[in-house]
Amino acid sequence: MAKDLRHVKLRGDVFYYERRVPRQVQDRPEAWRAHFGGRRLFRVSLRTKQQTVALSAAAEVEREFDHLVKLALGRPGSQANAGNSSHTRPLTPSLLTATVTQISESMAKRWAQAMVLAELGEHHRDAFDQMMADREMDAERLKGILLGFDSSTDRRMPNIGDQVGRIVREQRLDVHPDTPEWGVLSRAVREGHVKGQRAIDAMLNGTSSVIPEERLTPKQSAAPRLSEAVNDYMAQLRSPRTVREVKTSLDSFINAVGDLRLDEITRAEVVEFCKVEGSKVVGGKTKGSIERPTSPATLKKKLTLIGSAFQHAFDVEPDEVTNPFHGINVKRFTKPVPKAIMPDKRPFSPHELQLLVHHPWFTGCASETSIHSPGTYRLNGMHYWVPIVAMFTGCRAGELGGLRVTEVRLDHQHPHIVIQDNAWRTTKAGYRRLIPILDILIALGFDDYVERIGRAGHDRLFPDWKPPTNRTDAGAPAWSNGQLIRAFNRTVIPQQLRAILTEGTRQEVTFHGFRGAFKTLLGRVEYGLPENHKNEVVGHKKSALDERYVREIPLEETYPAIRRCAYAGLVLPPAP
Repeated sequence: MAKDLRHVKLRGDVFYYERRVPRQVQDRPEAWRAHFGGRRLFRVSLRTKQQTVALSAAAEVEREFDHLVKLALGRPGSQANAGNSSHTRPLTPSLLTATVTQISESMAKRWAQAMVLAELGEHHRDAFDQMMADREMDAERLKGILLGFDSSTDRRMPNIGDQVGRIVREQRLDVHPDTPEWGVLSRAVREGHVKGQRAIDAMLNGTSSVIPEERLTPKQSAAPRLSEAVNDYMAQLRSPRTVREVKTSLDSFINAVGDLRLDEITRAEVVEFCKVEGSKVVGGKTKGSIERPTSPATLKKKLTLIGSAFQHAFDVEPDEVTNPFHGINVKRFTKPVPKAIMPDKRPFSPHELQLLVHHPWFTGCASETSIHSPGTYRLNGMHYWVPIVAMFTGCRAGELGGLRVTEVRLDHQHPHIVIQDNAWRTTKAGYRRLIPILDILIALGFDDYVERIGRAGHDRLFPDWKPPTNRTDAGAPAWSNGQLIRAFNRTVIPQQLRAILTEGTRQEVTFHGFRGAFKTLLGRVEYGLPENHKNEVVGHKKSALDERYVREIPLEETYPAIRRCAYAGLVLPPAP
């Protein structure tokens, strides 16, 4: 009874049963029109003003609704014995309406298709002319059958009795010959044929279009547009990066398909979006960027982001909404990305780290402005310390860009860095972790640098690292898009690793390679670190067991285990 109550609504002073037709059914237009008259809302009057009576009546209507859904989806009914009268259903107004609609639309559709095909050539026009001749020849006889009570065994004429019997069997109706219900259903069949013939007449004389009405005059919808749904979804997102990715995905969809209302977005629109997006060529706009086809991963991510906003917009039971963005095989719409031009990203090797720290950023440059040419001028800010700290902490660029001086705890029993959300930036998934400061960083003078920046009154540890725009709040564009990281990726790496990197391919190592190199360092056999200790420090997901029972592995365990870790054979230039 409680289940029925959700769908029982009071309209005026009479109770109705109201329920949305599932999206799975709406995606099958013919079945939708046949069983629900093409209506998105299934509404039946319960013919009572009393709630208790309405709830009792709603149970029967709900069974009818569920059965219509199964029929529309082509699923077998739950009845074990369709021939047993105890498992049949009564004849209802909605079934009579569906019968008239199904017959008339089926007839009209056949003629509409024939008229369209006749535009394609003489062969199709001959077939259409024959249909017209047969219709004129049979007109009087057909009129007697449809408007009177005649029957015929001619295969060109509708056999009303046979059609009624078939409907009774397929719908498992409690309807029998020589009963009023049989007569009502027979009349509905005749009316379906009459309505279909009138629809054909209207198409033939030009008063009705052969093109489906919904294509000519789309119905006004009260559903929100996709852009509105996406904006609502973005309001509850924490990560500025995810917000930017959602906006980019939305713009791509609108450019390809349009800013449709949610109930206008079907699988067909999503497939069209995939075709447009999957055929694009990306990259090649900046130095070192390789022109390449859109990858399956990129297209999949866009579908996932928009699909999440679509699902978020529906405050209904999950099984009542089919998300058209889910379950798409993106590989059907994209071309394989050749590994020859798009190698997988990888960590820096120890040899590459040694080559990198021979760059003028670390050994001395020509001047304050000529920082890529060798000389005696030492850089003593972000250019030296950001890559070095990334190398020995595994921090992401965004985590370092917004790192505060107070989050570097050198006076602690176990010196460490705190990575957490702050006023300058958010962290991935809001995850908080403590990273032990290795002995080698202290030996280089990292503590002196931190003290100097603190005495100068700066809040951020790297105050000379400017954000990509004038915004300096947590929602600003990613620090990883700042000038420092771009210079490292586009100039320092190619300059130092030119003999290793393959020309004409995507650069397989970037600043993010420090993170992989650090995890590789922690994984060296001689250190014998448990896997979850490494994951705790780097910020990767721990095993399900530790995630559930251990949660955060304390600093008292991770610090002693990794403080002496060092890259074998790496010789670092002294700090400025």
